[in-house]
Order: sequence, then structure tokens, then C-alpha cells
Amino acid sequence: GDHNSKEKLEAMPKDQRPSFKTYATTHTNEQMLNRLVDGTKAKVMELVWPSQTLINKKNPKPWKGVLEWRGLYLGWLALILIGLMFAMRFATPRPAHAAQRLHPETAAQSLFVIMSVVGFSLAYGWYTPIGRGDRFMLSLYAPIVLSLVWACESLLRRADRRGASPWLWRGYGIAQCVLIAAVSWRLVEILRFPQFRS
Repeated sequence: GDHNSKEKLEAMPKDQRPSFKTYATTHTNEQMLNRLVDGTKAKVMELVWPSQTLINKKNPKPWKGVLEWRGLYLGWLALILIGLMFAMRFATPRPAHAAQRLHPETAAQSLFVIMSVVGFSLAYGWYTPIGRGDRFMLSLYAPIVLSLVWACESLLRRADRRGASPWLWRGYGIAQCVLIAAVSWRLVEILRFPQFRS
């Protein structure tokens, strides 16, 4: 706030200008670690289970937020994926040839998704004290959702090649319909009370 323009920043001595080097010289390792850990926890919680704020005391209804239950949606997709993994292990025939197995690059793709989520969570967590940036954290949401759906679809294709029961596809379709119904109901609720948090 005291140096909020280019001219004011340039007028500062070089050793006092905001930078990681300056921050590291004025804070202990423990303080920096606490900032990273606390900020990352706050960001991840805001991503999966955002807090609600009330409009005011006279009207105690909460402000609406887009995808307030987004953690539940992610959890549901994760449960679908875990269920498919168990089905692949215990309810489908063993792979007879390479086309029925998961490709080796699956591990690299999964690692890329996991490391991206971890890396961006840490980066956004570090900057929590100087800017909430919830909109940036939400940029992780769509890639996580699409990655989970991609993983489910990949397992289903392998299961299909192994001659798995058609009920596996039907069960997956029903589970996805439940999720779509939940999101659709949320949209109805938003339209009934269209007041949003800032």
C-alpha cells in the first residue's frame, strides 16, 4: 500500500524492493514454511469446500456461489474412478494381450496431473497473504474434473476390450446421471435466488 506505483517502487533502494530475496532476508525459514503450508491449506479448502458468507443481519440468507458443492462433485467422480479400478481388478477378465492393458504412458499422464495440482496449489497458497485469488485457484477445477472423467473413460475402454459386463457401462452412466442431476438442481437453486458473493 505504501509503494503502489511504478515510480514509488523504483524510488526504493534496490535491497528493499519487494522480491523473494528481500522477503527471505527478513523472514525465518519457519515463517516462510508456515506461510506456504497455511496458504495452501486455505486454498485447497476454498477449492473443494468454499465458505459461505451471509448477505446481512436483516437478510441472513447466504450469498450464492457458483459450484458451492464442488468438493462433493469431485468426491463423487473420485468414487466412480475407485469403483472402476476395483471392477477392473476383480470383476473383469485378466488382460490377454497389450490392447487390453493400460498403456505405460498412463503413469506419466497421471503423474503430470497430480504434480500440476500440487504445484499450482503451492503457488497459489504462497500468494494467499497478498491476494486471495480464488478465481485463479478455480482454474484448477476444470482440469481436475476432466482428468477424472478421462481416467474413468480410459478404464471403461480397457474393460470393454476385456469383454466386461455391459452393466459396467450402465452403472457408469447412472453414476454420471446422478452427478448431472445434482449440478442441474444446483442451477435451479441459483436461478431461484440469484444473489452472488463478490
